[in-house]
Amino acid sequence: MKPFFTTLLAACLCLGVHSCLSAQTFTSNTVALIPDNACGSSNYAASPITVSGIGLLGAPLVIDRISFNIAHDWVGDLRVYLEAPDGKVLEISTENGLNGDNYTNTIIRSDALLSITQGVAPFNSTYKPEGRCTSLGCASGTLSQYNLSYFNGTNANGVWYLKVCDNADGNTGIFNNWSISFTNCQAPDGLARTYVSPTAASLAFNCAGCAGSYIAEYGPIGFTPGVGGSPGAGGTLVTGTASPIAITGLSPTGSYDIYLRQACGGGMYSVNAGPVKFYPGEVCANALDLSLLTSPYSNNTVPMANDYNSMCGTDLGGNDQLFYIVVPPNYKLEIRQVSNNYTSYTRLAYGGACPGTTEIGCYFNDTQLKIWQNNTGITQTVYWQQDAYYSYYNGSFTLAWTLYACPPPSNLISSGITSNAAALSWTMGGTVIQEWSTGCCRVLPLYLLLVRALHWFVCLLSRWPSAGYPHSPVMTFGYAKTAA
Repeated sequence: MKPFFTTLLAACLCLGVHSCLSAQTFTSNTVALIPDNACGSSNYAASPITVSGIGLLGAPLVIDRISFNIAHDWVGDLRVYLEAPDGKVLEISTENGLNGDNYTNTIIRSDALLSITQGVAPFNSTYKPEGRCTSLGCASGTLSQYNLSYFNGTNANGVWYLKVCDNADGNTGIFNNWSISFTNCQAPDGLARTYVSPTAASLAFNCAGCAGSYIAEYGPIGFTPGVGGSPGAGGTLVTGTASPIAITGLSPTGSYDIYLRQACGGGMYSVNAGPVKFYPGEVCANALDLSLLTSPYSNNTVPMANDYNSMCGTDLGGNDQLFYIVVPPNYKLEIRQVSNNYTSYTRLAYGGACPGTTEIGCYFNDTQLKIWQNNTGITQTVYWQQDAYYSYYNGSFTLAWTLYACPPPSNLISSGITSNAAALSWTMGGTVIQEWSTGCCRVLPLYLLLVRALHWFVCLLSRWPSAGYPHSPVMTFGYAKTAA
C-alpha cells in the first residue's frame, strides 16, 4: 500500500482567510512484520513515508510529532528509531514497557512532559523520545539529550522511515502504521491544570520555540472546541501570552473541558491541545459548597483523582471529592450517604483548614444518618470527604443533608418532683422557653411523667421543621419549646 498524506492549509494559502491550520501530516499504513530477535542482524521492520512540499526544517518550521501503532505482546523487546531522508537517526524508544502489550496511538513530541522511558504499555499518551543517541542500534547515552529538533537543518522532502526491531527471543509482532507531522504553528503540549478556587484554575503548558500568543477555551464536558479565533458551541475563550494562563469565571458547581491552541499571527493557528478537566470538589481549593447544591446530590468519583490518601488513621487509595458547609453556633447538621455502588470511606470534620482538623467521625461504607450540632460557640466550616479504601473502589454515590437553623431541645429529663414543683433539664437546641400549665391539680407518678415526656419529645420531633409548635401543653405537668 502506498503512503498517503493529508495536508491542512499552509501559511501561503491563508491570505484573506479568517483562520487556518498551518500543519501537514503524512501517514503510512504499510504493515510490516517484526522478526524475532533480529536487532543484532539489523533486520528492521521499516515503514516508509515520502514527504514533499516541506523543505528545510528549522524554526518555525519543525517536526510537530510522530505517532505510531505496534502490536507486540512483549514490548520490552522492541527498539524504535526515526530515520530522515539524509540518513540522520534518532532513538525513539529502546526496550521500554517490560512484558506489556503494544504501542497504541503513541505520540512523540519534543515538549512532552514525560519521557517514553516513564510510560507504561500500551503507551497511549504523548512522550519525549528517549533521545540517548543518534544511530541505528544505539542504546546508550544521556536520556533526552536529543529530540525531534535534532532534524532541524534537514531537508524534510524525501523518504522517512520508522524502523522497529525485536532484541530478544520468543515474541514477534506487527508494525501497523505511523505518521509524521510538520508545522510552522506548533500546538502547545504538556497541559496541566491547577485548581485555584471553586471558580478559577491555572493552565500551564509547554511550547518549545513558540513565539505566538495562546487561546484557551473551556466549555461543558464533551463540548467541541472552536478553531482559530472563534469558540465552539458552548465554549468561552481566554487569551494569554505565556504559561500559565488564568481561567476564571467558572461555575463553582460545573465540570469543564479546557483546550489550548497557539495563535501564530498572519491568520495562522495551531490545532487544539487537550482537553484537561475541571471537576468541582476534586481538591480543597475548589471544594463544593453544599449550600449551592440541592439535597440529595449525586455524583461519581471515577473521573476524580486520589488527592487525599490519608485520613482517619489509615491510608486510602480511592478517588475523592470534597464538600463543605458553614454551620453557625447552635445550628444542627444532619448528613449521610444515601446510597452508592462501591465500597466507600467517608469523613466528617470541622475546624482549621480543609479537610478539617477535628474529626466528627469516619465511616466505612456507612449510610446511617450523622448528626452534629455546633456547640463550639463560633461559626464552623464542616467538611465531608467522599473517599474509598482501595484505588479500584470508585463509583457513583448520593449525598443528602439538612442544616437546621433552630433545632429543638432534646434529652428532656424531669427530677425533684413534688406536689407543686419539678426540675426539667434538657440539651440545648436553641433559645428555650419554659411554659407551665395553669391547670395542674395532681402529682403524677414519676414513671408516668417520664413516659409523657418521651411522648412529647417524639411528637415534637415528628412535627419539626413544620411551622410552629402546639401552644397547649402536651404534658399535664408542663413542657419546653424552642423559640423561633
